[in-house]
Amino acid sequence: YSQMLAHLGTVILICQSLISLSHSFSYQNPVFTAAFHSPITPSVLYDNETNNNKYLLTLSIAGTNDQAIQIFQSSSPTDWIQVGWAVTRLPELWHLDSKSSKVVRLLRTSYHDRNLLLLIFSGLHQGKHCIGYGFTKDRDYTSFSINEIPIYCADSDSDLSPSLYQENNHSKVMMVWSETDKYGVASVYSCFLTVMRGALRIEIETKKLLLGAGGSWEGDSIYSPQLIHYGDYYYLFYSGGRGDSSAIGVSRAKSFSDSFEKFTLNPVITSDASPSEWRGLSYPSVVHLDNGVFTMFYQAVRSQTNRSSLLLDQLTYTDKQWFELTEVCEITSRHWYPSTCHHSIP
Repeated sequence: YSQMLAHLGTVILICQSLISLSHSFSYQNPVFTAAFHSPITPSVLYDNETNNNKYLLTLSIAGTNDQAIQIFQSSSPTDWIQVGWAVTRLPELWHLDSKSSKVVRLLRTSYHDRNLLLLIFSGLHQGKHCIGYGFTKDRDYTSFSINEIPIYCADSDSDLSPSLYQENNHSKVMMVWSETDKYGVASVYSCFLTVMRGALRIEIETKKLLLGAGGSWEGDSIYSPQLIHYGDYYYLFYSGGRGDSSAIGVSRAKSFSDSFEKFTLNPVITSDASPSEWRGLSYPSVVHLDNGVFTMFYQAVRSQTNRSSLLLDQLTYTDKQWFELTEVCEITSRHWYPSTCHHSIP
């Protein structure tokens, strides 16, 4: 009996090692580069709820209307294969042009015991900046059915850049987005979304202010928020600043009724170097892997080619319960800049 238990323990250790190896990967930034010069506003989802363990990448294509949203799939963050178009034609009243933010976010949700993917995006609806959505039940993550009616429309010219958050118990879905007031100052807002019974339709609940711009590096611009929960806190990652000087920061709160506190060491990652290989860091997608590692995908523009790329760096959760960029390139004085060395994530 004792020998059988010893063999069983050995088998468990081997299986754990194989699982760990299946999640480890080596890479060098960038992990994806667009074939065009327009911003790609990327969003990455680690879809591990259907035993697929796939990364899903959505990209928006500026200046197109019929084929507006591409979707890629990969078993690792480095080998992306296009699986099709998440949206091939938007309803007539919707328009995604080069001036709209075209941010796309994916979230797996439940509706009457059916696994669905919820897609959310921002664009122009009858000339106003609005947030739209669509659902799909397809296993190939394509052919989203887009609703003609927006979830929300802003009164101002805003880079809404919406994102989605859901608790692990698959309770209500929360949407966070950025919006500019009449004075040109941006803030991040949140609300809960309700899926109506009898139809795949979403209604918005009470709008709440989460975070306002005002940091020395943010100026009056914060956008592309993403909300996650870990330990005792909700963490809100966001982009701040404008154009080439934009960077990525983080804030936290223990509940949505509390004020979000900004990290005193913000920005978490910046391109403020001379000379800087990368600029315009924005649109963070923080992914918590099954092995406990936190990774952050984000958009950056390469100065030499002026092309938008998808970059990836690892985050460290500190003893003070904050997230910082993991030092990987042995350049201690510049560890908050995008990493370009070849390295591995366990």
